Amino acid sequence: MKISKMPGFGSYGAVVDEFDFENPDDYLELKDLQIKSLVTIVKTHGHNKFKSIVENSRTIFKPRNPNYKWAVKYGAEWADLVKPDEKSSVSHIDAWGLDLEFEGWSRVSGKKDNAGNFIGAFGDNELIWHTDEPGSYLYYPLVVLYGVEHMNTSATCFLQTVDWYESLGESFRSELDELVAVYDSSKLYYTQSGVDNTNRQVIQTNQKANGSELPLVAVSPGGQVGIRYANMIDGFKGMTSEESAALLVHITKGIFQEKYTYNYWWPHEHGDLMLIDNSVTLHERKIQPGLDRVTELSQRTLYRGICDYVGLHDYTAFKAEQFSSQRICDLQNLNELGMLSSHHYVDHLVKLKNLKAKQMIEYSQKLKPAYKKIILERLKHENN
Repeated sequence: MKISKMPGFGSYGAVVDEFDFENPDDYLELKDLQIKSLVTIVKTHGHNKFKSIVENSRTIFKPRNPNYKWAVKYGAEWADLVKPDEKSSVSHIDAWGLDLEFEGWSRVSGKKDNAGNFIGAFGDNELIWHTDEPGSYLYYPLVVLYGVEHMNTSATCFLQTVDWYESLGESFRSELDELVAVYDSSKLYYTQSGVDNTNRQVIQTNQKANGSELPLVAVSPGGQVGIRYANMIDGFKGMTSEESAALLVHITKGIFQEKYTYNYWWPHEHGDLMLIDNSVTLHERKIQPGLDRVTELSQRTLYRGICDYVGLHDYTAFKAEQFSSQRICDLQNLNELGMLSSHHYVDHLVKLKNLKAKQMIEYSQKLKPAYKKIILERLKHENN
C-alpha cells in the first residue's frame, strides 16, 4: 500500500496506490488513514473492485440506514406513521438503492429509466459546494463514492475548513464556538441550481426531519475542529440579519481559498474509491470546461454510501455539549433499535429469502418493529 499526500487541500488529504482490495489489514490501515486525512482516494486504475470493497469494508465503515431519521422522529413504528411527503421520499431513496448484495449503497446518476425518472440521486443538476445533511445534528460523518460509469469527464472537489479555523485568533474561534446556525431548506437552489422536483422533495423533506438549528463548529471523528458551512444557513441565533450576513461573508471569504481545496478529475471511465469526511469538509462536482453538463451527467453513475466508522458512531461531534449529548443519545437508541446501519437487516433478508411461506411468517414475527415492515417490503421487491 503506497500512500502520498494529496496535492493541495492544505494540511490534509491522501492518495493510495497499490492497495490490496482482498487484504483485511489494508482496510484497517485505510480507516486510520482516512480519519487523519479527511479525504482519501484509493486508485483502482480502471479495474472494477466494487464487490471486494463492499465485502471487505464492513470492518471499517457501515452504510447508514437511510430511514434512520424517521425512526428518530416517530419511533419504532415509523413506517406506519410517516406523512405522505415523507413516505414519498422513502420510496424515491429506496428506488435509488442497489440490490441486496450491496445493501446500503445507492446510485448518484443523471441517467433516466424508460419512464423518464432519474435512476439515482442529484440527477443532472448543478451540484456546488455542500455538506450532506447540513442542518441535522445526526449527520453521518463519512461519504463513500465509487466511480461506475462515464466518470472521466468530471471531477469531485473538496474543501476542508480545519486549517482556516486553526489559523484564527483565540478570541474569534471562541466566538465561532458559541454560534448556532439556523438553516432554511428553501435555499436548496444555492446548492443545486435547477434541481428537479424529485430531488427537491427528497432533500427538503429529509432536511426538515431532525431540526434546523446546529452549532457552526463541528469536530471530525479524528478530532479535527472546523465548521459545517452550508449555503442553507439563514443566520445565527441571537444575531440580527445584518450581523449574520456580514459574518457569513467573512467566513465565506476565509474558507474558500485555493490552498484549502483539491479537484480530483476522475481518470478512468469507472473505478477509484473515494472517502470524504462529512463533518468539516465540503464537496462539489464539476464537468470538464467546454462540455455540456446535462449531456455528461446523463451518462454518469457512481455508487454512494452514507456511513459511520465502525466503533465511532457515537463520537463527540460538537464542542457544544447540548447538541453532542443529544446526538450520542439518539444514535445509541437507533443502534439498539437496529435502525442505524443498513447491515442490521441484511442478514435477516438473506435468511428470509430461503424460507418457505409459513417459516417466513414465523421468523418475521421475531423481528424488531422498527424495521420489520421495511424488511418484508424489501423482500417482496426482491422476489418480484
